[in-house]
Amino acid sequence: TPTATESVFPNTITQVIMSPYIEDIGDSAFQGHNNLVRVEYSPNLTKIGNYTFKNSGINNCDLPDTVSKLGTGTFGDSKINTFKFPHNLTDLGSGVISGCHYYIMPVFGENSILVNIYSGTFGWSNGLKFLKLPASVTSIGEGILRVNNNLSTVLVDANNPNYYSKGNCIIRKSDNAVIAGCMHSTIPQSARIIERSAFQAGGSPRNLTIPYNITEIKNSAFNSAETETLTLENPNILINAGAFQQNSITRINYNGTTAQFEARGWKKSVFTNGSQDIDVICKDGNYNGYKSA
Repeated sequence: TPTATESVFPNTITQVIMSPYIEDIGDSAFQGHNNLVRVEYSPNLTKIGNYTFKNSGINNCDLPDTVSKLGTGTFGDSKINTFKFPHNLTDLGSGVISGCHYYIMPVFGENSILVNIYSGTFGWSNGLKFLKLPASVTSIGEGILRVNNNLSTVLVDANNPNYYSKGNCIIRKSDNAVIAGCMHSTIPQSARIIERSAFQAGGSPRNLTIPYNITEIKNSAFNSAETETLTLENPNILINAGAFQQNSITRINYNGTTAQFEARGWKKSVFTNGSQDIDVICKDGNYNGYKSA
């Protein structure tokens, strides 16, 4: 299969016109080519490898519908601002647009056949403000939206049999687990679990309410998140170690007694934010002297 391999091109190139015989662009082929702003893709292209256009100057991406796979970090740290995903795309690699801080609008067509979205696919992309996943997706990895401080709207096509969206959260239907959210999310009553890395690193509301029906918050769910006030409606909720590690929480509203809170043993293993005091407000008064470490 004809392939454009790891970069042998000078960094001074500003555009690329590919031969129609090219079917595969290899790993890092144009990585670091910050003068490259325009690519005319082969009409027979099927795969783009890892970090192929990472840290390049490319600012738009109109891929041919023949492309079925994008590798890890394909367009990471580039200047992309428009991204229309190919119709035949089935696999979307980790961090495809990570580090893209220009305004970016990923678009999936109505008849998209995308199947797999890997861990961190849309992470570290402060230019991302709107995202709607197609009905065809069957597998979504951890933390696909981590470190997205400007994302305000998260949706899933209503015809998707595996996932749904509510309150700007992506929720897995099989167990009603929240797998991803953003700063504008409201965790719905229908949810039961908050998965690993769902709101990691900045992607959480400043004032966060965990509904009573949530029974478990998994490790790293809110790691390095920016939540300041946390309300726990279920006093018996299972919160795994590190769920709120390195957080910004200064106040917890706990729907139980001080004795119940003490019995949970959450001092060191769950809430860590340095030496800063956390005010814990319980039903029978304040739990005094709670420090995160």
